[in-house]
Amino acid sequence: MLQAHNPTAIVWTETRPAYQSSIYHFAQDDILAIKSWIEREFELKRIREFGDNWDGFEAAAPDPAILGRASAFFRLLRERDGASPPMRVGLSPNGSVAMEWLTGNGFLRAEIGDSNEVEWMLAIPGQPTDFKVESLTPWASEAVEGQEWKPAPAPVGELGFASAH
Repeated sequence: MLQAHNPTAIVWTETRPAYQSSIYHFAQDDILAIKSWIEREFELKRIREFGDNWDGFEAAAPDPAILGRASAFFRLLRERDGASPPMRVGLSPNGSVAMEWLTGNGFLRAEIGDSNEVEWMLAIPGQPTDFKVESLTPWASEAVEGQEWKPAPAPVGELGFASAH
């Protein structure tokens, strides 16, 4: 006589902590945003390693001052709106750092160059492209210690250098 094989049943259950804590309560979108911010931060750090001719068309190595402004701007963007990381961070052949987003059917780009401004561009199909220049000074006033747009003044008794920037 054959005996019927009775496999062991597996029951999957979902468990949650008895209390809600912001440490344990992340939506999937939050995790994807955090991952994206980290990836963009690595892109920005990799740009620091570029040397002359980084693009194969004799572009100059990135200017450390521009990279410093872009890094501080990046941190402030993350603090202001952590749910909306850029989809890409890159270096333009002119030496500016660009951060780009896709917003619905639109394309948004922020470019940080050798001035104390950020240049914004919004392109939406079927509409004129919108350009805006924003001073980084208001952003800088919100920066925490160590996140300045301009170099700190030289201490008294040390040499200081003037700059056109």
